[in-house]
Amino acid sequence: MEKISEKISMLILSSLLLSACGDDGGDDSDSNREVSNGETPEIAVSDKPVINLSGVVTLVEYDEIVEQEGAVGAASVRAQSSNLQYSNSNWLGIDENGDTIFPLANIRDLKVNWTQLSPDHTKLYISVTSDRDEDWDYRNKASAIGLKNNYVYEEEYRTWETLMPLIGPLLSDELDFPLTSDEFSELYPDGRIYLMSRGNSACENGIETVWNSCVNYLEYTFDDDDYVTIEFAPIYNRIVDIIADDYMYCPVIELDRITGDIDCLGGTEEVSHRVSIFGYDFDIPVRRSRLVENEINLFAYENIRRGLKPLQFDDEGNIYLAGSLYHEGDDYWDTEGQNILRITVDGEIEELRSFDSYRINDAYIALGNGDVVTRMDGSNDGGLFMLQDGSLLNISGGWNGFTADTGSTLIVGGNLVVSLPGGGFSQVPLSWNSTDSNVQVSEWGVFEDYYVTDEGKVYGCRYLEVRQENGNYQRGQYIVQVLPYAPFSEFAIEDCNFGTMSQGHRVEARTVSIGNLGTTQVLDITRLTDNATYTIFEAEDYASVARYSITSIAYGSNTVIFSADRTSAPVGTVIGEIDIQKLSQGLPESEYLSLRDVGSSIAASNSVRNIAPLPIIEPGTTAAAPKITDVFFNESVYSHVGFEFSEFMNKESVMAAMTFTDQDSMDVTYIPFWGYKNLYLIPDLNGLGDANDDGVIGSDDYMPFQAGQTYNVSFDTNAAMDVAGRLMATNPKPNAVHSFNFPAE
Repeated sequence: MEKISEKISMLILSSLLLSACGDDGGDDSDSNREVSNGETPEIAVSDKPVINLSGVVTLVEYDEIVEQEGAVGAASVRAQSSNLQYSNSNWLGIDENGDTIFPLANIRDLKVNWTQLSPDHTKLYISVTSDRDEDWDYRNKASAIGLKNNYVYEEEYRTWETLMPLIGPLLSDELDFPLTSDEFSELYPDGRIYLMSRGNSACENGIETVWNSCVNYLEYTFDDDDYVTIEFAPIYNRIVDIIADDYMYCPVIELDRITGDIDCLGGTEEVSHRVSIFGYDFDIPVRRSRLVENEINLFAYENIRRGLKPLQFDDEGNIYLAGSLYHEGDDYWDTEGQNILRITVDGEIEELRSFDSYRINDAYIALGNGDVVTRMDGSNDGGLFMLQDGSLLNISGGWNGFTADTGSTLIVGGNLVVSLPGGGFSQVPLSWNSTDSNVQVSEWGVFEDYYVTDEGKVYGCRYLEVRQENGNYQRGQYIVQVLPYAPFSEFAIEDCNFGTMSQGHRVEARTVSIGNLGTTQVLDITRLTDNATYTIFEAEDYASVARYSITSIAYGSNTVIFSADRTSAPVGTVIGEIDIQKLSQGLPESEYLSLRDVGSSIAASNSVRNIAPLPIIEPGTTAAAPKITDVFFNESVYSHVGFEFSEFMNKESVMAAMTFTDQDSMDVTYIPFWGYKNLYLIPDLNGLGDANDDGVIGSDDYMPFQAGQTYNVSFDTNAAMDVAGRLMATNPKPNAVHSFNFPAE
């Protein structure tokens, strides 16, 4: 009897937490059996991480839930004696050796929407939702705790469950017992578990259910002779403590990459949720995020700037998110809320503005100075707006595309737009003129779109008229390098589709028809300077080689990363990396291209939705003291000058340390444009204002550099520093003083 009592005591927590929920679960009987004097089970949670990204250099997000089969368990994925999985997600990691890592434990049916590193790379933010079953079973699967929330709608009582995943640790690995009631049944087919109640109106020694009944103790039987009865209250209270202390509902997880600690973005608040244990419902306190994220359109963010996500940072470290706050008395929230939230460095959450009759159209960007820019629809109008100190400024009434630098400057409809310190904004044209007599700038509008590459160059797509061999001009869309200026290099594309551009190359998937085999896809890598193209996966006989469908392309740290579904036998997913620098050096494909199989059953029907390299392009550390390594200047181009720094710079310190004057030592007004390590200065000698007093700041007010003039730019090396805090003065050759002379015409 004693041995059975010990074993059953160890079973209690798992049986409670992991049994199915329902209205007909437990027996409600009035037994007269004595309560045993057995010790209350020691219930503990694992101290191993729920999310472990150690060794992960690339995160892969799939369209659907994936199994952990074939992946190394980086987090504490506990071995199960049944087929029940506790660590399904649509998220896998790739380590430096190319091995697939399953970085999650104890979070079932998790769908990752996006991931974002903090600027200092110490925290990773993960937007998550729970995957809903087709039969509308909303029960949260984390630890199989059936938590519910309740609300009254149209006087009808309904129960619903939040779609935010329940994040929590495993039970302690030191516990040696089955983790599910199914496992209990497998081991003890004749065993039964009861929740027992007695007629105790005050419920002094038991736990009251939501239906005002009282549960006093549990009874576990193996046969007619062997049973154990244990008090319910200590077990229930320990369950409540574990859930309150170690579990939380989160739409956006904040993971500390140094300590492994997990919290919800913006913190949590305690709310009452309902847990069902063997058919008895109890209200218990659970931590829930203070905010909820709006609907997500990742493609719209990518159009603003490659790699941009719904969670963003300004230069002071404040966090921005399109979302809504819970308000006291609210039982649910509108996921199409109109607010943009700012979480300050002190942890305060501010609703920047409820947009009244306007609603966010698709995406937004938080600029380095704290201004927010977004497209919005209004009851009578719409367009591109800037949210500045509580005011809503209309930048453009049309639906032109807009792009942002890595600082606080926008490109909108062919103009650079910057907010002014005293309020409002100004704009100057971002121009490109051909020096080739065979190329004419078309009168058909301005640039259609822009692309900022990972090396800080800015490309634009616009209509040009190019002389053909027959002497006639043909109009088409072409890519040109705008910042720093480069002469025309014929490179026609359709619909301003930039593909993925890195280190002077463009990478794009192209579909090829292969007869009876249908279609396959190849990767075209085109060098922009001379239009030379390399093609990966191309073959003369596609029947004898592997065929692929390209699913995702990303870049970072001079490497293009892509995923592809292998559609020929054996089907599967491959992850490829292209070293652009090696490709540029003319090395063979075996040197610049690497392919590796994910190595599981994932890929046959599950495509990669997104690839996120870690770290992102802009690091938080530097290799050496900063200096200026290159200067961008063309004496016939009056629109800009620029500098390439050896390291990623602290932008605020650089701008404060810079002096920009003309030959008479008068300050030159300008708009800065940051492209990662590159800084471009676009001057306006008319002062960035309404020079012609027509009430509109536009191209008519703009004056670029002038012929026959000299302009000087210098940086105080004791003030300008990189992102790691190294001053330019610590470099023996900072190259910090420059003069630009434009010859007289």
